[in-house]
Amino acid sequence: LPAAEHLLAFSGEALEQMRWAERAGYESVSLVSATAHMRHVVRRHALAHRQYPLDRSWSSRLLRRSLAEYACADRIYVATPYVWETFVAEGVPAERLSMLPLTPDPRYAPAAQAPAASTFDVVYVGSLSAAKGTPLLIEAVRRLPHQDIRLVLVGNQGTRGMRRYL
Repeated sequence: LPAAEHLLAFSGEALEQMRWAERAGYESVSLVSATAHMRHVVRRHALAHRQYPLDRSWSSRLLRRSLAEYACADRIYVATPYVWETFVAEGVPAERLSMLPLTPDPRYAPAAQAPAASTFDVVYVGSLSAAKGTPLLIEAVRRLPHQDIRLVLVGNQGTRGMRRYL
């Protein structure tokens, strides 16, 4: 890292940077967490695996590192009230948390006029996994009593188990 006063790093890959910044005397070391507190994530992934045993979760492998990152951070930035609540529930003092809403680039604004469609489209964009609820979403859409619904999944299938399921 260059000489600086503050470090703002993203969770999951920041531990060495944070330790270096502390040794170098940075005034502050902050973390941006794009996910809920990792203990919460591990529990949610375990629940998803019990319901849909397609693949093993990656989350438990990151738990120790994430906890160390949380401990190093003077401040943790979170994007939503839900994520905030998971950190507080895991014992992180609210004074160490700040909201940093993630917003899309303006180029992703809706069209001036919605195109006419013969179906009601449900679009999911994200990682296709049991932990994200993809199998549950598919089952829910299948159970709807309407013929004009179309589910569009956009994202990485990631694992063999999910590709087989899809």
